Amino acid sequence: MVLFVINTLWLNALPLNWHNVTVDRNVEAVYCMYCDSYRHFWIGSDYGLYRYDGFNAYLAIDDDLFRSQVYSIVEQAGVLYIGTNNGLLGIDMLTGN
Repeated sequence: MVLFVINTLWLNALPLNWHNVTVDRNVEAVYCMYCDSYRHFWIGSDYGLYRYDGFNAYLAIDDDLFRSQVYSIVEQAGVLYIGTNNGLLGIDMLTGN
C-alpha cells in the first residue's frame, strides 16, 4: 500500500512536501496515523503497527500480538497506547517494551 505523507508534520515549518510511502505489501488498509512527542510517525494498519522514519515504513514490533488491526494510537506519560482488535496494548517509548 502506498500512502501520501506530509514530510513536515508540524505545520509551523513550511513548505509542506508530499511523498509516496510504501508501507508493506501485506497492508490493505490504514486506519490511523500518529506523530508522537519524539516526532516519530506511527501508522496503524490492518496488518499491525508501522513506524515511518522519514524514508521507510517498517513493522514496529514483529510479534503476533501486535500484528493485528490497529485502529487508534495515542501517547501519554511516555507510553504509546495502541487500540487493536486484540484490545489495548502499550509500548514504553524509552525501552521499546
